[in-house]
Amino acid sequence: HDSCLSDRETLVTDRLCLRRATDEPVGLFHAFPSEHKTDFHFGISKSFWAQGLASEAGRVALGALWRTPETQRIWTVCDVENVGSKRVLEELGLSFEGTLKRWVVLPAFCTKARDCHVFRATRVQI
Repeated sequence: HDSCLSDRETLVTDRLCLRRATDEPVGLFHAFPSEHKTDFHFGISKSFWAQGLASEAGRVALGALWRTPETQRIWTVCDVENVGSKRVLEELGLSFEGTLKRWVVLPAFCTKARDCHVFRATRVQI
């Protein structure tokens, strides 16, 4: 785990969040850097919802992304109906930027493209 980002209870590798004490998979966090901006996506297993783990992993991962000097913008989207993810993004200090209509298809929910909220943080905000 030496190459992992770590915080109190959670380890964050480039893709997988693990519970420190047990190495149990909790969810995922993946960042996609491109020039001056990075988009990221995260998900937490339902059995770990409402425990603060997404916020904890997000703080660790976003802290590492901001240490990259060329990063000027970090952003993501979440389904307009996903209140939990919206709350996590706000806790992480990201600002609501707008809504993308018919942005993503989430096969686990349906085959129709769904609307997503855009959240972002910029270097100027920090």
